[in-house]
Amino acid sequence: MVKSSIILTTSTNSSTSSLPLTDPSPEYCPQWQMVTLTLDGSEFTIARNTLINGSGFFKDLLTSDPDDFETDFNIDADATLFPAILAFLRRGIFPIYYDKDAGHDHIRYHALLQEAKYFRIPQLENWLREKRYLKAVTMQYTFDWTDEFATIQSFNSSQISCHPTVREKQVYVCPRGIEVHRGKPAACGRQCRNARGAAVNIQTGEAGGNACFETEHVLEMLVVKERMVVNETLLSVEIEEQESKKHAGEDC
Repeated sequence: MVKSSIILTTSTNSSTSSLPLTDPSPEYCPQWQMVTLTLDGSEFTIARNTLINGSGFFKDLLTSDPDDFETDFNIDADATLFPAILAFLRRGIFPIYYDKDAGHDHIRYHALLQEAKYFRIPQLENWLREKRYLKAVTMQYTFDWTDEFATIQSFNSSQISCHPTVREKQVYVCPRGIEVHRGKPAACGRQCRNARGAAVNIQTGEAGGNACFETEHVLEMLVVKERMVVNETLLSVEIEEQESKKHAGEDC
């Protein structure tokens, strides 16, 4: 590469002198200098220092020649996966490719693993190889039966699916035939209990020799609540390291 000359001009008492610099010092090419990477026709701009500190590939590329201050490079890599590489180099953020219906995109994780190997990024490579993303996102399910359809509500961004079904249910019948007592053994008083010849446990309606129940078909709803839970400690290098230090301190 042809070295460029930088001419510094100083003026003292109307006299001018010129000083050629053929070897620019690092102050003329600071580590925060932005470089442009071209992948498959897509351009990405990132600080030189960010690339050097996070990737063995870029460290070799950008520091092998101390006199080379090139800022434009063509990189033979997948442009669709490179944003995940940049996010990790810039902020230490691990990638998550998850869809509620399809689950994790394992093919994409595998492709990104090959890119992490190519760019020599050990932390990202290990995270992908050990499939830690499987622990980063989990689904929680709760199941409830209800016949009060108006009370079905969603909290914490839960997804709800309802499955109506007809079920058999044992229903308490008042021995005196009082309809408002149906299904409510506690509503029956002494006269009702005397009518069936024995006392009944008004809490359950099951005690007493003549307690009467009928089989009734009722419409009920099986409510399934589905909620995605993200373990943020596994999504960032910084948080993951903080948690590791915390647990190490607790073990001491």
